[in-house]
Amino acid sequence: MGRRERRLLLAKWRQKEDLNSSSSSEDEAPEEDNELASKARLDRIRSTYVNKQKVLVFSSRGISYRHRHLMKDLISLLPHSKKDSKFDTKTKLHNINEITDIRNCNNCIFFEVRKGRYLYMWFSKTPNGPSMKFQALNVHTMNELNFTGNCLKGSRPVLCFDASFGASPHTKLMMELFSQIFGTPKGHPRSRPFIDHVFSFSWLDEKVWFRNYQIVDEVSSGNKGDQQRSLVEIGPRFVLEPIRILQGSFCGKVLWENAHYMSPTAKSVMQRRLKDASIVSSKQKKFRSREEKAKNRLVVDPLSDVFVEEEPASDSSLEASQNGEFEGGSENPESDPESDESADGSEANGIESYDEAESDDEM
Repeated sequence: MGRRERRLLLAKWRQKEDLNSSSSSEDEAPEEDNELASKARLDRIRSTYVNKQKVLVFSSRGISYRHRHLMKDLISLLPHSKKDSKFDTKTKLHNINEITDIRNCNNCIFFEVRKGRYLYMWFSKTPNGPSMKFQALNVHTMNELNFTGNCLKGSRPVLCFDASFGASPHTKLMMELFSQIFGTPKGHPRSRPFIDHVFSFSWLDEKVWFRNYQIVDEVSSGNKGDQQRSLVEIGPRFVLEPIRILQGSFCGKVLWENAHYMSPTAKSVMQRRLKDASIVSSKQKKFRSREEKAKNRLVVDPLSDVFVEEEPASDSSLEASQNGEFEGGSENPESDPESDESADGSEANGIESYDEAESDDEM
C-alpha cells in the first residue's frame, strides 16, 4: 500500500468519526431538552401542588358486588386516590395505619363488610386521627342508575355542604374530614384543570346524604350570550348513618357516639319480638273473647214458659176453622150422635169411680 492510499483511508476514517460525533451530539440534544422540560414541569408542580392529600381506598374480605362497584366509582371520581388489596382481618383495624404509611397516603376510606350484607365505611386521617365510622344505606352505583350526567375523568369537584353541618361540633368535624378526603388538591399530577361536577353532602334525619352532579352550561335560545347553569345527576348515591367518632385512627377514645343508632342485628331482633308479641296478643284476644262469650251465655230456665199466656187466635184462623167444620160435617157435635154417646159414657164412668172412692173411705 502506497503513501497516497494511506492518506485516502485516513481521510475516510476521519469523515466517519466526524459523522458519528455529530449524530451523537444531535441525539444528546433532545435528551437534554427532555430532561430540562421534565425538570421545569416538576418545579411547576412543586410550586402549585402544595396541598398533598392522598387517599387509600380498599375493603375487607367478603365484600359484595354492589359494594365493590361503589368502591370503584369512588376511585374513579378521586384522582388523588390509591387502591390496595383486600384487608384480611376485621379485628385489628389499627394495622391499616401501617398500610397507608407504606402506600404514602395520609387519608383512608375503608369498606368493612359484615355478614356479607351490611356495609360500614371508615373515614380516617392517618396516622394520628380522627376517624369516623358510618353505616352505608341505600347504595346505588353509576352503572345501576344510568343517569345522563357525565364528567371528565380526573377533573376537580366542587364540595357543597348543607348549612346544618355547622350546627354542632361533630358535624363540623365531619365537614372538615370530608373536605380533606374528597377534595382533589390543586396541581395534582393525575388531576385535570377543570371543574365540571359537584359533590353534595346533605344532613337530614341525622344522616349524611351523598350526591354527585354535573355542571351543565345551557345557552338560552333568545340571547346567545346568556348562559344558564343547571345540575344533572351522575351518581353514585348513598346515605351514611354515623355511628361513632374516634380520637385516633381506627382506635382511641370515643369523642362522639350516636345515641339513636341501632345495629342491623338489634333491628332484626326487635322486629322478631314485635312479631312474636303481635302473635301472642292476637292469641290473648281470642282467649279473652272466648271467656267473655262463656260468661255472657244465657242459661235455659225450664220454668220460664209456665206463666206465658197463649196468644188469641186471629180472625183468619177462626174463619178457616169454621169453614172446615161446616164443610166436613163430621166435626159438628149436633150432627154426630156417636160423639154424644161417647161423652155420656165418659161421664157415667166418672160418677162410678167417684162412688167407689167414697165407699172405700167409709170402710
